[in-house]
Order: sequence, then structure tokens, then C-alpha cells
Amino acid sequence: MDIKIPFESIVKFKATCFEITKMSLEHEYTINDETVLGNFIVSGEYKTHEISVNKDTFNYTLPFQVELNNNIDLNTVELDIDDFTYELIGNDSLKINIVYNVRGELMETTEFERVDDLDLDEELEHLDEIVLEEEIEEPVKENEEEVKETNEVEEEPLVVDEDVRNIDQNTQADIINSISSEESYVTYHIHIVKENETLESISALYKINLSVLTEYNDLTEINIGDKVLIPFDNE
Repeated sequence: MDIKIPFESIVKFKATCFEITKMSLEHEYTINDETVLGNFIVSGEYKTHEISVNKDTFNYTLPFQVELNNNIDLNTVELDIDDFTYELIGNDSLKINIVYNVRGELMETTEFERVDDLDLDEELEHLDEIVLEEEIEEPVKENEEEVKETNEVEEEPLVVDEDVRNIDQNTQADIINSISSEESYVTYHIHIVKENETLESISALYKINLSVLTEYNDLTEINIGDKVLIPFDNE
């Protein structure tokens, strides 16, 4: 996982700002469960007048939060700054734009082994033979004395109706037909929407149809920071 996330904030100075003479950006963060909680710390100096010799200082703490995918190895998550710009708005406000990266390794997932139709057919036939042998087997003589008292009664062999065999075979066929040999496994990627992105541009980026994208996401419109589910076929 390696995603870029935009961050924007506007702060106000305590006094009129004519010129920013010094600017620095630091960041701190912690990981709580599957959430990254952190702060951007913007500090520096500025002049209140063109001819002013003295400089005022400023320090602003800007919180941010990132929700992680539940299959991310939290021990590998890292965050760093990719881009940082700022601009004065009027004479008392500062607009801050930050783009930061969140990186982490995906945990290994276990995929179930696909069972071929031929293997399943052989296994079902084997189970059917075992069931028939158990049905035909003579009852166990629990009490020899009771058997002796009723020895005049001849035991009739158990006959398996041909219709029962047909039902079992039909059932096996239904089960086999219900398992598609074209079955595939799907994994997902979480895309964080960036500035100027649309559903069309995102579907083109990942080379999937727009109809597939809208099928997996209940989105009528998207905004910066929204999460879009991207399906991938693993055949």
C-alpha cells in the first residue's frame, strides 16, 4: 500500500502579516487500532510591516486522521511529507497545502484451494460407495439369546431401490453443476480520491469498466479524500 493524501487548512495570524520570513513543517503520528492519528506542526516568523525590524512568531498544530485497510500490517505503516506549499490570504490569514504519503505492507491472505470438477466427482462417488456399504451391512447382533429365540424368522436381505440410486446420482450432478469451473477470487484495493479525479479517471487508471466500479461503490459523486473500492480478479 502506498497512497498520497492531500491536506488543506487556513489559519489566522494574531496580527497583520506583511511578509513571512521563516517557515517550517514537522509532523507526528501514532497508530491506534486501524487508524493513524497525527498532527502537522507549522511554525515560523513574520513581519507585521514592511519597515518593521521586529518579527513575530507563530506556531499552529493541525490534526489529521487516516483510516487504514484492515489487511494492513500495522507494524510496517510509515508516514512522510511529499509536498508542502503555503500562501498569504489577505493580510491576516495563511493557506497551507500538504500532500503526505502513507505506506504499509499488506498481510498475507490465505486462499482456499480450488477443487476441480473431476476430483469432486471422484470424491462423491467414493462417499456414495461407503454409504451403500453401510446400508447393506447386516445388523449387529446385540443379544445372541434373543436371536436364538427368533431363529425361525429368516432374515431378508436389504435391497436398495434403483430409484434411490438415481436420486443420489441426480443429487451429485446438481452439486457438480452448481460449482462453476470459471469461479475466480477477488481482492480489493482502496483508492483515496485526489483533486480533479472523477469516477471515469479512476476506472481508466485501474483499467476497469465504470460499471464495475459503480457496482462495488455506492457513489453518486466523489470528493477529495473519499475512499473508492477497486476490485481485482485473481485467476
